[in-house]
Amino acid sequence: MLFEPALALTGATYGALVDIMYRPDADAVTAWVLRDRHGQPRNWHQVENRSPWRTAEAAFVSFVPDHKQRHDLAVMGWKVEQTQGIDELRVVLALARGEATTDPTTGEATS
Repeated sequence: MLFEPALALTGATYGALVDIMYRPDADAVTAWVLRDRHGQPRNWHQVENRSPWRTAEAAFVSFVPDHKQRHDLAVMGWKVEQTQGIDELRVVLALARGEATTDPTTGEATS
């Protein structure tokens, strides 16, 4: 089964993420991004100084609560990285809307 966490966004979560995009300081927002084995963003959450979003490891658990699934994804090369700005957030929201995105390194469509 293919894991697509961006597709699991609730309406409220989607709205909150859109609100972040339009904040005056959006380019300075620090966040965790869940990347697939190709390095493409699959989910995004602003870094918070409280659990469960304090560390990359805790963020991975929050993105993928199921231990076995998280382990399998990690073995396949999925990882959580810290990022700044909203470029990855734009990709995640496009995925949640069902839009194809483009790999910035190859220019090829991803889904």
